Amino acid sequence: MHTLNTRRFSLLALVAVSITGGDALAQDGPSFNCAQAKSAAKKTICGDTNLAARDRQVSAIYASRLKEVRTDMGARHTAMKRQKNFLKQRNLCGTDSACIEDLYITRFFDLTNCIIITSSKEAIPQSPTTLTGSAPPKIEPTPLPDWKPNPSRGAMTLSGQGRTLLKDIETLRLKPYNDQTGKEINKWVEGATIGYGHLISQSDWDLYKNGITTEEAKQTFGRDLAPFIAEVNKDIKVPLKQNEFDALVVISYNIGASNFSKSSVVKLINDPKSKTSYTSLDSAWKSWNKSQGKVSFGLINRRASEWNIYSQGIYQGW
Repeated sequence: MHTLNTRRFSLLALVAVSITGGDALAQDGPSFNCAQAKSAAKKTICGDTNLAARDRQVSAIYASRLKEVRTDMGARHTAMKRQKNFLKQRNLCGTDSACIEDLYITRFFDLTNCIIITSSKEAIPQSPTTLTGSAPPKIEPTPLPDWKPNPSRGAMTLSGQGRTLLKDIETLRLKPYNDQTGKEINKWVEGATIGYGHLISQSDWDLYKNGITTEEAKQTFGRDLAPFIAEVNKDIKVPLKQNEFDALVVISYNIGASNFSKSSVVKLINDPKSKTSYTSLDSAWKSWNKSQGKVSFGLINRRASEWNIYSQGIYQGW
């Protein structure tokens, strides 16, 4: 991993420790009173020391960020709205500890990736010279999307079983590779990938070219996943079983949110009588079998795996 990236994450860890303080770090419980915990997610956190530690860490950093904008009411409103949105998503995880941990990792990254929360649409990235003394690659903060589910269905989130399978499908790669060949690369190409299937844009190549850590891969996965969960919640207007929702998140993660939103898959789920180029939802789903214009046997297998999740609740790779 390259030096600048390592220093940046080391500094963030130190910031987290300094914000939390010795007494807070010595605690075993979360930032809230477990005796008053009512939601399944809170009770799960209370019974897991790792989740409790992540909760204390995120709560301390959030409190510090809120102090930074105490005189800017617009910024405070934005900050509080994002925190409320995060807590809503966390509570949707219920007793699923993997789901809870992924969201805390994502939230930690979002909070520490911004030097201040502003009232503008996006947060301001950290000052490179302030943090490292030299300019590291640009990192764009990705706020968790607002939940605006269809009122008749309610919001859903990816289950722990779905997350585990998606990670297994994508596989963890700590060095950049070409998603067409699976081979490691030392220069950017179309399809450059790292972590759990994270596509590397050409402008971000310097950030990833020397690799990442497992923790950074988890952070990237959480940030990448959140918009797809929100997209499925937004696009699907009919009730879904958990396995159906999971399968839709998995396919959208692969084909992209825009492609998913406009797909015949979405049209046929919302209205089975919709006029499309396909005779069935099955055929519409499995038509997404090309990568860079070529049929991919890997995608054929992936679509079959996703369809098994959707149609039969079978969570299995190939």
